[in-house]
Parts: sequence; C-alpha cells; structure tokens
Amino acid sequence: MKKYIGLYIGPNKIKKVEKSKRATYLDNEILSIEYDGGKKEERPKEIVDKIAFKDSYDLTELRERIGKIVVEKIVAILLEAEVNIVDIDYILQLTANSINHNLEKATEVLWNKSLLERTIADVHLTLKKEKKNAK
Repeated sequence: MKKYIGLYIGPNKIKKVEKSKRATYLDNEILSIEYDGGKKEERPKEIVDKIAFKDSYDLTELRERIGKIVVEKIVAILLEAEVNIVDIDYILQLTANSINHNLEKATEVLWNKSLLERTIADVHLTLKKEKKNAK
C-alpha cells in the first residue's frame, strides 16, 4: 500500500492506505484512504489505481476520470450482452429507474418513513441532532 503514499486523488494528498474490511459488490478489494488534513474515505482499489497521480488535480477532473472508468464498464456490459442499438436508451433508463428506486427505499429505511410521510420538521430535527453529535 506504500505505493499510494504521496500521490493525489483530486486535490487530496494520500497520507495512509489500508485494505478495507469491506469488498465491492463483485468481491473486489476496497482501500481505506487517509489524506493530509485528516479526511478519510474508501474507494475500490481498481479505481484508485486509475485515479491516483503524482500531481494534484481538481474535483471536476476527478469526476470526469471516474466517469470515464464507469462508462467503459457499462459499454463492456452492453457489448457483452450484444444489446441492440435501439434498446440502449431503454436499458439505460431502466438502470437509472432502478438506482433511483433503490435509493428511495434506502432513504425510507434511514428515515423510518416514506417520502410522503416526511415533514420539514423531520429534516430540521435530523440536522439539529447531527449538529449536536458533531460537537
């Protein structure tokens, strides 16, 4: 993991890297990364290998680099399945719908209530609690 020390992911300089206890959905390795300044995050090793560089770069470029990696994987899946060109938009829309549906379901679990049941007071109380916990 020493090979990553001193490299940058976006504007953040890597200070420490360890193997995470978690793995990706397909059981690939995830790295726990600590940056100068104390910020911590976890990212798949496969992605870190492609976005960690000697020189810093901005967050927009980081987003673009990750986007290109994801697009390559999506195109590979479409090629592997030999999807008809006329079905690509439909499949991508199904994918977006599925992700949004699952995001909403996960949000309901976290809130313990559906979107229609949530109020602005719920938001206020949640943020107030979070602010208190941050102290």
